[in-house]
Amino acid sequence: MDVSVNEEQRAWQLKARKFAEEELRPISLKRDRYSDPRETFDWEIIKKGSKLGLRTAVVAKEWGGHGIDFVTQALVMAELARCESAIAKTFSHCWKCQRREGKGMATFLGQGTAPARKLSALYIGAAVVVLAGTITFSQAQPSTWRPERAVEMIVPAGPGGGIDGMTREIERILQNNRIVDVPVIVVNKAGGGQTIAMNYLDQHVGDGHYVLHSTMSLMTNHILGRSKVNYTDYTPLAILYSEYMTLVVRPDSPLKTGRDIQEKLKGDPKSISIAVGIAVGGTNHLTIALVTKAMGIDVKKLKTVVFQTAGDTKTAVMGGHVDLASMSIGNALRGMQEGGLRIIGITSDRRGEGSLAEIPTWKEQGFDVVFTNTRFTLGPRGMGPAQTAYWDAILARLVQTSEWKSYLQKGHFVSEYLESKQSPQRLEKIYKQLKGALADAGLVKE
Repeated sequence: MDVSVNEEQRAWQLKARKFAEEELRPISLKRDRYSDPRETFDWEIIKKGSKLGLRTAVVAKEWGGHGIDFVTQALVMAELARCESAIAKTFSHCWKCQRREGKGMATFLGQGTAPARKLSALYIGAAVVVLAGTITFSQAQPSTWRPERAVEMIVPAGPGGGIDGMTREIERILQNNRIVDVPVIVVNKAGGGQTIAMNYLDQHVGDGHYVLHSTMSLMTNHILGRSKVNYTDYTPLAILYSEYMTLVVRPDSPLKTGRDIQEKLKGDPKSISIAVGIAVGGTNHLTIALVTKAMGIDVKKLKTVVFQTAGDTKTAVMGGHVDLASMSIGNALRGMQEGGLRIIGITSDRRGEGSLAEIPTWKEQGFDVVFTNTRFTLGPRGMGPAQTAYWDAILARLVQTSEWKSYLQKGHFVSEYLESKQSPQRLEKIYKQLKGALADAGLVKE
């Protein structure tokens, strides 16, 4: 399939990119600091975009527009949404109305022929009317549903992290295999312990054009009282995969097995310094809590050190600044292959294959610990059965692709795909396990 773009399409893409970077990104960064960004919508930006021709881009040239094709529309929308999806959606709604109304809409907006320009005084009012008439989403659901415009995949973190990488891999696979027939746009909404991302999703109640890929930190933040939102406030769409956790030491550490750790901690719970990056109550901390509880150790008495990144944690262990650390199997294997780490145990229920074959489980060492860091997908609250069924079909096709299977294999992830009907039970089980572990660590307020 030829995916090259012509000069005109490229020119529109670059124009949209420049506008997005210079005008939209500063607005997005400012709005993300508000609890309700809807109250800070910058109407002046619509005027600036209109001067570039964005508002009437799809209107035929004979009626004063630019007549851009569908590929150009997708390129422009992707550039705008990358920096500020709400404003991008505003322009897309204008396009939708223009396609429906044709000549009449072009004239109404005052950017058509000479007689139409006499209506330029209606410019601001026209934009408001278009928005008021289009941003509401009908609650009526057809028996079958398909997206009518670009879908947004929301990342509750900034670019470059694990959940961002997973979401962009999903976007790539869906687009390359033509599993969806509309553009897929990745939108990063970082901050507030996923609260900013969830607030954004709340602006699209019942709209199947929006999905969010999340991690267990959504649950831990709720359990710890850091956030009022929980997975139960939204529409569970799928469990995608899980990742096993490990405890690691330096290769020359005297701690060789789980029994060595148990004996030393029983003698003095503070005799081993333990890294719990990235945050207290995070997945790494939970792993420590589960393993040491199984050893009969009072988790609250442990000597723990918090590091800001997984890289800092690995450096601290390899440099001998801490005795023990928890990290994902992927990070642990990379450290082991570099010669700087040794893995004492993994939280899987049985030994793996390949590079995992030599790593003992906690269960075979006598400690009943099975734990995974699970990735899952949510839709906005109020999604109808037809929309949920659509995403069931799309994600089921995703996990069957060779690209997805290769992604899981390279990351040492465990495929645990569950569709929307099966996901709530699994999520509830995870929530209860997390709450118990956090309580054992003394982090849950009674």
